[in-house]
Amino acid sequence: MAEFPKSTDSIGTKFLGFVYGEVKDLSKQFLTLLSGVLVFSVTFSEKIVGFPTVSLLAKNLLFVSWLLFIGALVATGAAIWLNYVCASMVLRGREDSAASLVPKIYYVLDLGGVGFVVGLILLAVAALVRITS
Repeated sequence: MAEFPKSTDSIGTKFLGFVYGEVKDLSKQFLTLLSGVLVFSVTFSEKIVGFPTVSLLAKNLLFVSWLLFIGALVATGAAIWLNYVCASMVLRGREDSAASLVPKIYYVLDLGGVGFVVGLILLAVAALVRITS
């Protein structure tokens, strides 16, 4: 396990020593979770919604949830790429540019997380619409 950076360390040392690894691990785990939920929901979409008999609202909710899951996958992949770009900048001595990129990494990850949660909520609502109709 990496040692927690000290306050006297440079921005680059802090980033490479702590942020880079944490964001990379979090993103990989989140990608695994996202892809699993997406595959599960596509595989069992007939059981979740029941396409031939369900209303258009439930179908649309399911499709929007899938779009949100795909968007979250893209956002998480973008966060991994931005994390790599930031590490490259630090290694090339461009710590100022890298420091301004770190908040963007977190923003993109947060965007993916919000998309995932909203997608789960819509998936649950689509199932509820089927149950109540």
